[in-house]
Amino acid sequence: MKIQTGFTLIELMVTMAIAMILTMWAVPNMRTLLLNNRITAKTNEFIRTIHYVKNETITRNNNGLVIQPFDAATWDSGWKIVDSDGKEIKVFPTKEDGIVIKEVCGQNAIFFLSRGWTASQYHFVVSHEQHSTGRIIAIARTGRVKSERCFVNSGGCNVPCNNG
Repeated sequence: MKIQTGFTLIELMVTMAIAMILTMWAVPNMRTLLLNNRITAKTNEFIRTIHYVKNETITRNNNGLVIQPFDAATWDSGWKIVDSDGKEIKVFPTKEDGIVIKEVCGQNAIFFLSRGWTASQYHFVVSHEQHSTGRIIAIARTGRVKSERCFVNSGGCNVPCNNG
């Protein structure tokens, strides 16, 4: 009797069918995973800037460090840190990648006081223009930063604008 080595045509066809099904399932999920990672990375970069400025205001005892949009209109292209004299301390440009950063209550800068507190509350939504989920960043007057996931399309990223 002859010993058979290798695979039969039926075994190869079944293996290919399973591979195709797994690929069809994995590709759309991979896109979602990549978008979620990009949104989280941008959120973390923005939060790092907030913590940096908070620490600098405490260290320098400087009343008036500000984070404002890079081009003064939208946060999408980046942001910069400016002192009370208007001098740029640090600039954080970002690339065009479809990530949108929006200040929910319409304020165009984050003002820090000398003890690391902010002048008011701030809420930002970080999302992608082609994705239904995003992250909301809430900055309390004490300078505490909180970030959580939200659903952009269903209105889950809406927050009350109470700056008192």
